[in-house]
Amino acid sequence: DNKENLNDNIVFVFQPAEEDTGGAEPLMKAGIFKKYNVDEVYGLHIHPDFPEGYIGCKAGYLMAQNGEIDVEIIGKSGHGAIPQNTIDGIVIGANFVTSVQIIVSRNLNPMEGAVLTFGKMAAGSIRNIIAENVKLEGTMRCFNPEIYDTMKKRLFEFAKGFEIAYNCKVNVTIDDGYLAVNNDENLFDEFVEAVGKEKELYPYLLYYVTTEYCTFQTMKARGIPCERSYFYEMRRRFYSIIARRIR
Repeated sequence: DNKENLNDNIVFVFQPAEEDTGGAEPLMKAGIFKKYNVDEVYGLHIHPDFPEGYIGCKAGYLMAQNGEIDVEIIGKSGHGAIPQNTIDGIVIGANFVTSVQIIVSRNLNPMEGAVLTFGKMAAGSIRNIIAENVKLEGTMRCFNPEIYDTMKKRLFEFAKGFEIAYNCKVNVTIDDGYLAVNNDENLFDEFVEAVGKEKELYPYLLYYVTTEYCTFQTMKARGIPCERSYFYEMRRRFYSIIARRIR
């Protein structure tokens, strides 16, 4: 209805598989952004904590970089009544989860911020048998790529230390996820001016959640002539990429 009021050409792109296999790469490889000579990209995501009709956004880092952590601990099983002949995988796993928390509290600059969470531990078969194998699943998140590399390095170092300390085997696998979303400051100022700072803009606090939108922010480095990109959230039931071509 407002097409005649637009100052620029706008392309709406609906991205599939944002939280599954990832839809950003296929969209970029399909050549959509080159085909329409897109200069700027605006990403839109839902956020149920915001009041309906409001938009949450900020300049700079908005969403975190993430990595998925899998840890396998191999000890030695045996009867709970004869622990001296075993290598208790559950004790080792519990200590591993507790010990690596100092990576965030003592190995990183507290002004940077990061989270390291293990949400799943699988071990054992029965109450009186010491578990041989333990599997841990966790996630690591931060905004600074250097912090992310430090966290990875320290996790592998802890694994080696635990192997020596507990006479066990510790295998750590880290699957690098999405990069952090880092909003263009000039585009943020333009966006705020357009939507109205007092009426519709909702204060956005940093969360360590992630999104695949970061992939679109790498287009210029990949030879796709898109100068700037921006991501924001609002309380709605859809996800899209709004691409703008300047005349």
